[in-house]
Amino acid sequence: MENDELLLNKNVIKTNSKNIIIKNGHAIFQNKDKEFNGNSIKKLLAYVNTLKEKYANVRMPIIINLGDIVFTDKLTYIFLEIICNILIKSYGHRVTVIFKCEHNIFIEGIASSPLLLLNNSDKDNMKKYTDKFCDDLYKNHYRRVMRKSSNNVELSRRMDDISYFLKYSGVGEECIDEISEVIVELIGNAWEHAASECLVDLDVTNSYFKQENSSAFLGINIAVINFSEKLLGDGIKRKITNQDINLFERYVLVKEAYEKHKSFMNSVYQDADFFNIAAFQHKISGRNKKVSTGGTGLTKLISSLEKRSDAHKCYLITGNRALWFFHQYLEYNKEGWIGFNESNDFFSQAPSGIVTGSNSIFLPGTAYNLNFVMKRREEKWII
Repeated sequence: MENDELLLNKNVIKTNSKNIIIKNGHAIFQNKDKEFNGNSIKKLLAYVNTLKEKYANVRMPIIINLGDIVFTDKLTYIFLEIICNILIKSYGHRVTVIFKCEHNIFIEGIASSPLLLLNNSDKDNMKKYTDKFCDDLYKNHYRRVMRKSSNNVELSRRMDDISYFLKYSGVGEECIDEISEVIVELIGNAWEHAASECLVDLDVTNSYFKQENSSAFLGINIAVINFSEKLLGDGIKRKITNQDINLFERYVLVKEAYEKHKSFMNSVYQDADFFNIAAFQHKISGRNKKVSTGGTGLTKLISSLEKRSDAHKCYLITGNRALWFFHQYLEYNKEGWIGFNESNDFFSQAPSGIVTGSNSIFLPGTAYNLNFVMKRREEKWII
């Protein structure tokens, strides 16, 4: 995957070299966390970096023993997949991953993960893994590495693919277009703003029931990731803070808001958070074009889907910051501004304390985790 080695290069954390266990010619990473989360990924990255430094010219097999775990969400096990792919494809290691995982409606997609191919270090499995990592369409799992393109026809084709997949996975007709539009917009953003290809992983779960004889629910779980030197808010920050750029009126207003927000910033709300939120303002864009462009589409779609959902978990990470999406904070006012706070005030109030936060690792690029729990479409059979 393009630029994926940035994940290691930008996280230069190390572990104590005594933690590098070598047994029977294998390097062994022993996980001690019951819940495998962002901090667990950080520990694994530290282990890999230390291993690379200590045994720079040795391509020994690696065993990642996770034990009995629960993945905190879809994006977490996708990052584990990415690390394994880097180790196999970029560094020539044979990788074995050992784990038992409790499933729930948000992480059922692990049952279709290429990680299941890494139950031993067989050379053929390494090739199968890297192939499945890039491209997989099987039952309720859709996975593609979306190569860069400036062709709108290609985006339209991808939207049709995703729509057909959702239709035959039991997703309600009223949600199919919105989900497809969200994913396609994120693909387009990666191509245009980050100048990078992106990974799309989408799974639709089997039926879940709250109680006996209740309606059937399914999970629609989406991860979209790109790796790039460009973070989500970088382009807008460059525009706003560059004294040599003549700003359009809406950008002038964003600059004024930035000066006001500096007084709100603390350990929870930081400089980068402001520009991440600015990226979702109507007609505000980090692109180099001089026209006033940008849109409200993504947050409106996420808000609409969350309102239809019985439960949801939606957020993005970029750099070392996270931004959470809650539909009650995703309403635009009549001028097209969104505050990410209770009063929907972008200019004079800080965003709600629950929408911004730190990320355990530094992500060079942007990644979205979008989980929606919705009623399964009722099939109508004609006899």
